[in-house]
Amino acid sequence: MAELRDWLPPESEKIPYGELVGAPYPYNLQGPLVYADEVCNLVEEAADAITALLDENALKNRKSMWRKLLEAVKSAFGWGDKGEENPDGH
Repeated sequence: MAELRDWLPPESEKIPYGELVGAPYPYNLQGPLVYADEVCNLVEEAADAITALLDENALKNRKSMWRKLLEAVKSAFGWGDKGEENPDGH
């Protein structure tokens, strides 16, 4: 994603969305900051979407890893599923 973001101009070149769409004063000063170039906005949105998908996938992988680790610990100590006590009776 850094490669996509490196292609973008600096954040200082962003303008309010109201200005981009030609809204009259004072509305032209409102809205999120966006690039005047539509292609830059599309690249930024694509980079954000890809980053979100990668983060979601990483979270799923971490959860899966912890589930597998828990199952390995249960198996190593002979602990069963729900409702069964561990060997110490707790």
